[in-house]
Amino acid sequence: EIIICVLYDMTENARLKEVLIQESSYDALTGVFNRGGGVRAVKNMLETVKEYSFMFFDLDNLKLLNDIYSHEAGDHALKYFSELLMKYFVAQTILVRMGGDEFVAVLGNSMTMQSLQRIYTMLEQEYCAFVENNYPESHSSVSIGCVVGNKKCGFEELYHIADELMYDIKKHGKRGYKIVELNQ
Repeated sequence: EIIICVLYDMTENARLKEVLIQESSYDALTGVFNRGGGVRAVKNMLETVKEYSFMFFDLDNLKLLNDIYSHEAGDHALKYFSELLMKYFVAQTILVRMGGDEFVAVLGNSMTMQSLQRIYTMLEQEYCAFVENNYPESHSSVSIGCVVGNKKCGFEELYHIADELMYDIKKHGKRGYKIVELNQ
């Protein structure tokens, strides 16, 4: 009986540890990685892949959506957007809510410009249609910065480049995307 109890306790402790790791790595609202868990996962991926597609998404006017319609409405928009990311990016993609209304998606391969443009257009159209149907006065949309390539870069460098591209979209009216290639 003692051996069975010890084994049960060890199994239960291992299960609880796994649950804690899971809960500490994922965003409770959206179900994607949170910043800490996501950054670790992306750094690990970047160490092993030869190519990458690093995408930075920002939901434009989410604060206005919150102010006009409520924080519950803002949460609804965040959940909907994360569902769109899961819909348009394959299972091998690491999806991260960096905080607030900012998301990162990273693939361990370099997508073609045509594929990225098609995905961005569909994702943006679906999100904007959702906003128009539910929260039209907010004019929320999506700004996207993307880095594709095979040049060895760390998370921080790719994040910085994609962030700058995304902010360039915001400076010029929001709602759009910019893609840059980094090749050796």
